[in-house]
Amino acid sequence: MTVSNTKERPIILTTQEVNAVLAGNKTQHRVPVLTAKEIDEGFEWDFSAEGDSAVCIKEIDDERQEVLLKPCPFGAIGDRLWVQEPTHTANSWDWFYDATHSLVKCKDPYTPSDLYLPWDDDHQEYTGPIDAEHMPYWASRLLLEITDISIERVQDITLGDSLKEARDGLMDFAADYWMPKHGEAAWFKNPWVWAIEFKVIDGVTE
Repeated sequence: MTVSNTKERPIILTTQEVNAVLAGNKTQHRVPVLTAKEIDEGFEWDFSAEGDSAVCIKEIDDERQEVLLKPCPFGAIGDRLWVQEPTHTANSWDWFYDATHSLVKCKDPYTPSDLYLPWDDDHQEYTGPIDAEHMPYWASRLLLEITDISIERVQDITLGDSLKEARDGLMDFAADYWMPKHGEAAWFKNPWVWAIEFKVIDGVTE
């Protein structure tokens, strides 16, 4: 029997990102290697190091360094990511509404939970979207497979890659995509980021 080492992890995408994936426009995703706190503390990625984790160092003095290992939050090439997206629940235990407001049948019986917002019977409207992080595995409709992973400065993104990431050009990527998610300062500090490339896999593995 062949044992697969492939792992599945959740990835949170916005409604805009989900729609871009569904349209075939988004095939890349970037997140910072270090947190804002770690950057302020003086840590930087050691580009001379290799391995599954990013080796980050902070110079303490001329002879001492502090080392911080940061694994890629998405895993490795070949691993899969099931997409969590903002959702609404329908007035049914068997269906839910996804980010594009399409009615999707649940993969398993729906279990009522306080994490889900109620249907407004009076107006046939929703009171607001459910946070993507509360979306359960069985409700995911997108499974991605990682095809490449690299580390680069966020401002080093090429025009071609910005189109794969956010569908718009470099300026739109910075102002309309990166800054709203990570802050204006995060762009101008030009942090090191994980850049993953992925392809869509139909269905979700059990």
